[in-house]
Amino acid sequence: MNPSYLFDFIELLLEIFLAIWIMLHMTFFMETYCMKATVTELLQRMPGKVSEEWPMGEPFAVALAHGSMSVELYAPKDVDIQTPHDQDELYFIHSGKGEIVIAGNRYAFEPGTVFFVPAHIEHRFENFSADFATWVVFWGPKGGEKV
Repeated sequence: MNPSYLFDFIELLLEIFLAIWIMLHMTFFMETYCMKATVTELLQRMPGKVSEEWPMGEPFAVALAHGSMSVELYAPKDVDIQTPHDQDELYFIHSGKGEIVIAGNRYAFEPGTVFFVPAHIEHRFENFSADFATWVVFWGPKGGEKV
């Protein structure tokens, strides 16, 4: 047998072994680290727990959390009674139309709009449609990122 064929054969076996190893580990990675949530699933979990703060039940559901980051779906009904948060946050409007008031400034929104709200800043949604829902991403240290 020609030695170059042997080296080609060994190289082919190593490539196959490597491909199998990568597939097995990517499956493990995806099963271990990939997090997924859907609007439909989260809306089915609302309203959440009733408390003194949320007498009609929590108008949000936690979708994902990792370290200081959490992602929620927020869908208040009729009125938004939230208070300022300890972390910076992003709102990605999923559905509905209305207005958000951030530190006294009013902004119109529709699906596809994004807003940044620094930690501890007064904000609320107003005049929103019945189908309003927004993704909320909280992250970073309490008190917000320091620039």
